[in-house]
Amino acid sequence: RTATSLRIAVPASAITGHITEVGVGSKIEGNTGLGLFNVTIVPTPSPEIVSSFPRDLSAGAPADEEHVISVTVAYLEPALASRAASELVLELSGVSHLAQPNTEGGASVVEVVSKMDQDCTARYCSLIEFKLKFPPLDQACQEVGGTANMTIKTGQRVSIIDFTFVLTAAGLASVVLVQPATIAISHDPTAAVNIT
Repeated sequence: RTATSLRIAVPASAITGHITEVGVGSKIEGNTGLGLFNVTIVPTPSPEIVSSFPRDLSAGAPADEEHVISVTVAYLEPALASRAASELVLELSGVSHLAQPNTEGGASVVEVVSKMDQDCTARYCSLIEFKLKFPPLDQACQEVGGTANMTIKTGQRVSIIDFTFVLTAAGLASVVLVQPATIAISHDPTAAVNIT
């Protein structure tokens, strides 16, 4: 065997600084045969979107169609994953002539999905997907489109995450899918681009 993979769990109370030295070795050899390395302790980052559907929310989607949007967010409180979609609010600004959020036919959170391990109890390992419904703009705004500023909030109006979604004027072409999403430089494959 040339390598060994280890998972080390250290209580937060045992960490005295931002950099902790860890020694790994054999019990037989004791401290004389330890391999030493440093682990940098950093704070958990602020919540951020790590993936979405459509993949690029700024690419532009037709303003005259209903859209189901998905955003997957890391570093949130894991307890948010157990919230019912009806307990969350989707607030909008930046586009006018849109059905009011959380009313029938309005923009709303339709599903909350946990994407993290069951034993995750802290923000650093959390991953939560929010599926959203976004209705068409009314006739006047469909001709120009616009940018929707969206904020997902708890029922108590505490902000969870905010992002923008760009809508293009009705009738303009928009890219909805590119396959494959990435291409190795050494290959010469055919890429399919679907446009509506």
